Amino acid sequence: NYGKVVIVYGARSKDDLVDIDEIQNEWINEPNTEVYLTIDRPQEGWDGHVGFVPAYVKELGLDPNMTAVLCGPPIMIKFTLAGLLELGFEKSRVYTTLELRMKCGVGKCGRCNVGDKFVCKDGPVFRMTELDAFTLVAVSSTPRLSCCSAHLSPCSLRQLYRPQSLARL
Repeated sequence: NYGKVVIVYGARSKDDLVDIDEIQNEWINEPNTEVYLTIDRPQEGWDGHVGFVPAYVKELGLDPNMTAVLCGPPIMIKFTLAGLLELGFEKSRVYTTLELRMKCGVGKCGRCNVGDKFVCKDGPVFRMTELDAFTLVAVSSTPRLSCCSAHLSPCSLRQLYRPQSLARL
C-alpha cells in the first residue's frame, strides 16, 4: 500500500503518450491515484495541460512530504530535480534513474561506472543523496567519468545534476 500516488506524465505530443487509453480509462479511476498529463506543445484534439514536466511539477505544488521517483530524458530529470528542491523536497525522498547508456548490463565494460558504483549492478535507481556522493567522488578523484547518460567529465556531471553545495566547485 503506497497511500496516495501522484503521476505526472509528459511527452512531446499526445501521440507520444504511451498507453494513453489505459491511462485515461484505468489509472485515473484507481483509488488514491492522481494522474496529470502534459504535452510539450499545443496540439489539435488535446484539451489537457501543455508545457514541460519540470514546470508542471512546480505548478502543481506537490507535497514535499511525498516520495518522488523520476524517469525520463536526462534534461527533464535535471530540471525536475531542481524543481523538487525548490518545492522543499528532501534529497533523501527523491529517486531517479541513470540507465540511459548502460552497455553490457553486468558491470564488465565500465561504461556506467559513476564514482564507486556501477549503474547496471548497483542501480539503475538512485536516491538524490547518492547523486551528491557520485558528484563529490567525481570532482575530487576521477579525471573523467563514463556515465550512463553520456561520457561525462566532472564538470558536465555537475551540469546534469547541480546541487547548490557543488555549484561553487
